[in-house]
Amino acid sequence: MRKVWILVGLLGVAACSPVRPMVTEPSMAVASAGRFPVTVERGRWAGLNSTPIGVYIDRKLVAVVGGGQVVTMYVNEGRHSVGVGPDRGPPDVLVPNDELAVDVSSESRPILRTNVSAMGYGGWKIERVSQ
Repeated sequence: MRKVWILVGLLGVAACSPVRPMVTEPSMAVASAGRFPVTVERGRWAGLNSTPIGVYIDRKLVAVVGGGQVVTMYVNEGRHSVGVGPDRGPPDVLVPNDELAVDVSSESRPILRTNVSAMGYGGWKIERVSQ
């Protein structure tokens, strides 16, 4: 019985391991001429910090962020939809659950905040922190 509890404890620790924030679209990972930063911050919520959230630009999955982390993508100037949703799965599942229209330019440095809502069953939410 003791071995079972040790195994359960180890699995619990592994399930809470942090997700490394990453930009999965190489062209958006580094600053370059004509591209400007869009930053997505993720809040913390007990028990769901290790649940990765996918970040979408124009309905394309471009980054993954975990609880309490920040990811910055470099996007062409103009209006873009920035959304959050699942970070993996079949193509028909990889669509944003919530989106915002964001204007990106040399004068604009949008910062957005996301989190899992309703204990993970209500999906993902995104809000504008600054433009």
